[in-house]
Amino acid sequence: AIVMAVGALLVLALAPGHEAKAGVATIAGTMAFNTFVVAQFFNILNSRHDHHSVFNRGTLRNKFLWISLSVVLLLQVAVTHFGPLQNLFDTASISGGQWLICIAVASSVLWAEEIRKAITRFTRKESNSWFCLHNTAVKMCGRDGNIGQIISIWILLNSAVSKKDHS
Repeated sequence: AIVMAVGALLVLALAPGHEAKAGVATIAGTMAFNTFVVAQFFNILNSRHDHHSVFNRGTLRNKFLWISLSVVLLLQVAVTHFGPLQNLFDTASISGGQWLICIAVASSVLWAEEIRKAITRFTRKESNSWFCLHNTAVKMCGRDGNIGQIISIWILLNSAVSKKDHS
């Protein structure tokens, strides 16, 4: 939410044209509005899974999701470029380049979440590796094995895993 808000406010502050005012259609206000809506588009993709990347085949398989997102984007284009809807929403037509700026800034939501997911996957993998090594060492020594045996086996397994990772 913070990334989305900061992005929309930056676009609002840096967009060309007159300063945005309530009830007045401006390019800056329209670009900020579009940035916020497109950021929600990316947020929907992000929320499909807590740990897996958006960039997988599963994302493409949900046709109802893509139909819904397409309708939202078409409606947003209509709100931005169709006269009666422009009057209703106080929007102004923007150029293709301005749309690209909105999309690029809005995509920061996607990239920030992808980074968070990658860190989560990495840290989970690291903690799972340690847990697996520990369990393997305990199993090899048996439940009655002494702590010295368990530590020795754990060190051997850990060094084997480390050598495998570096080769």
